[in-house]
Amino acid sequence: MRDPGVLGIVIGIFEIGCLIGALSCMEIGDRLGRRKTVVLGMGLLVIGGILQAAAFNLGTLIAGRIISGFGLGIDVATVPTWQSECSKPRTPTFPASTNMQIAADNL
Repeated sequence: MRDPGVLGIVIGIFEIGCLIGALSCMEIGDRLGRRKTVVLGMGLLVIGGILQAAAFNLGTLIAGRIISGFGLGIDVATVPTWQSECSKPRTPTFPASTNMQIAADNL
């Protein structure tokens, strides 16, 4: 894959999947609830990762990145809210803010 345009598409399609997953999370979260939504997102991440690892052609790699991005978008939109709901009443924002700080530190 020596074409920079194709490489940019392969890299950027993950973020488009994340955007679609995060925006669709409003509807999915209402229908399934937070716990099942997180499980769905994690399942999509696993499926997308398997497709990417087993990709023998560009189409499979792009499909795996879209599916992984969709799953990550669902989880990123759902997990911080769920963490705040499950935390102790005195510190409702601590788990979510810690999670976001760890994610920012990894960038």
